[in-house]
Formats: sequence, structure tokens, C-alpha cells
Amino acid sequence: MATNFDASIDLTTRLVPADISSVASVERVRSAVERLSGANWISVEWCGDVPGNPPWVRLYKRGESRPQSGGSWDELAELIKTTVLSALEGTGGR
Repeated sequence: MATNFDASIDLTTRLVPADISSVASVERVRSAVERLSGANWISVEWCGDVPGNPPWVRLYKRGESRPQSGGSWDELAELIKTTVLSALEGTGGR
């Protein structure tokens, strides 16, 4: 799995339960993802109700600006998505 990663995570109304505020959801997710091994710079933004279904997790090599995908990066993205959803369900990220 990729190590030493930066991540950008966009939270939308489709991901976040209605009973969790935008501020609380950003804090929960950032805290949970920052605890993952290799996490470096983690950006979590509230995007509200955006149209379409844009990618909501983007990964980068530490300190670089080109999004990464494939192989171990896709595995890491799945781990981060699971971590995010767990934090938003209240079973993690506290």
C-alpha cells in the first residue's frame, strides 16, 4: 500500500447523515484520516449539495500536486473511503 500520502476529501450531503453538522463532519473525517499510517497533509472540505457524482477522495504523493491512482493508490483510496464512512456513522473518528 502507498505510504506517506496527502489527501483531499470533499464531503457532500450525499455522504453525510442529516443529523451531523458540516463542521462536525469535517472534524470527524479529518481526525480519522489523519490517524491512518502514512497520512501527511489532509484536506477535508464541506461541499454541500454538488451536482453529479465527482470523485470525493483524491490522493497525492507527499508534497506533490498530481493526483495518484492505480495499484496501491486505489487500495489506499478504498481504505480512506471506509474510514470516512465509519467516522460519519459514529463508529470511528472520535
